[in-house]
Amino acid sequence: MISHPSRETKQLQGIGVSTGVIIGKAHLVDRSKAKFTYKYILDEKQLKQEVDRFKDALHLTREQLISLKNRMPDSVKEHGFILDSHLMILKDSMLIDATIQRILDEKINAEWALKKSLQKIRQIFEQIDDEYISNRIYDVEYVAERIIRNLSGKQQPDLSEINERVIIVAHDLSPADTTELNVTKVMGFITDIGGRTSHTGILANAMNIPAVVGLESVT
Repeated sequence: MISHPSRETKQLQGIGVSTGVIIGKAHLVDRSKAKFTYKYILDEKQLKQEVDRFKDALHLTREQLISLKNRMPDSVKEHGFILDSHLMILKDSMLIDATIQRILDEKINAEWALKKSLQKIRQIFEQIDDEYISNRIYDVEYVAERIIRNLSGKQQPDLSEINERVIIVAHDLSPADTTELNVTKVMGFITDIGGRTSHTGILANAMNIPAVVGLESVT
């Protein structure tokens, strides 16, 4: 329930993934997709450099995820397997090998090639009836987005730096985002997308942070 003294009260329906009732100030965070330029690469030497740039971004992404896992709060350390699964995605041939091959075959930049690989994987997951398995596409998307941001050099704001009591409002939060939340400041969060079996919801529940996802247009 969102209300304001001079405005009409609005009620939004979402999916509760971690229980609790909270009232507080909304804090909007930008978790929109990183924008990049679509480019063709015609020079063979530049193609090799583009593959190397992609591999460097993979290495940086791996280091970031390992660092996040090592800094997980004690309350959620038992769920470290979630970040382990993200590290495994960095070795997935349908995402990684396919992207390198697309760079070489289609002569396109790494960001574009990665996005095309992700679209192909998304189509496969859309055919799966099991909700838990189909929702794993969110984990693949989290990893791909982190790679793209590392390719572009555009980092997201650090949620651990929030220093006031607020309710996070975001288009989406990754499990990595959730582990960075300061539970003494962040009262809970609500997002546009997400499902009942999302890893983000599992972590929120473990951290005792009330959370509602799948609100569609709350941002």
